[in-house]
Amino acid sequence: MISGMALDGRDVALADDRGHPVLVNFWASWCIPCRDEFPVLRQALVDHPGLRVFGVAFQDAAGPARQFADHAGATWPSIVDRKDHQAGIWSVRAPPVTVLVGPDGAVRARHVGQLSRTEIERMLSGLPA
Repeated sequence: MISGMALDGRDVALADDRGHPVLVNFWASWCIPCRDEFPVLRQALVDHPGLRVFGVAFQDAAGPARQFADHAGATWPSIVDRKDHQAGIWSVRAPPVTVLVGPDGAVRARHVGQLSRTEIERMLSGLPA
């Protein structure tokens, strides 16, 4: 699955969040809908304490991505997708794209485009209790 060096220099892996639902969010510092989406992701983490977010910066450089994530108040790890490797695996053509990975590691839902609170609730409602 996804792993690499986070924007803050830590080694991170999606597998570290096994046992929790995870929103894998493909974003970019140059993506206007991504800017609007980050507050929604922050709120989802408040509304759903067991939820995790794992970011993947799409066609972006580490410097601008780090600056954007810091400015947007992202509390979750993000990696830069070097050479669109993860985008290819996850069939992402342009950001934003968000994939819900269930606690068991299986893909449960996928949303292309800007994510809303309503869409997050819809995605999470499909998880087993």
